Amino acid sequence: LRFAGAEPLALDDSWLPASIGASLRREELEEGSLYEQLALRAGTPVTGGTERIRAAVVDSETRALLAAPRGQAMLLLERLAFSDGRPIEWRQSRIRGDRFAFISEWTRSA
Repeated sequence: LRFAGAEPLALDDSWLPASIGASLRREELEEGSLYEQLALRAGTPVTGGTERIRAAVVDSETRALLAAPRGQAMLLLERLAFSDGRPIEWRQSRIRGDRFAFISEWTRSA
């Protein structure tokens, strides 16, 4: 469960290969960044990835954890992270739509 200040923002579920996840400790993950721990503890820095963001309907348990009212818009972020071309994390994040915005810049090429 991720917070923005004291307010719940997102609920993350991450899946890692067992060979990588075994070196991580729950206490360290609760205090800091997963990617920081992957680099420090597992020797596996995240070097890139892909994300897909879309609208989602969430279950009542997720809505309660995020303190979101019934009918609140949610976003589902799906991420595949890599370390030097090797997949090392699959993540699904459910994010309160009223507390998150996606911003993109683009330019027209000649």
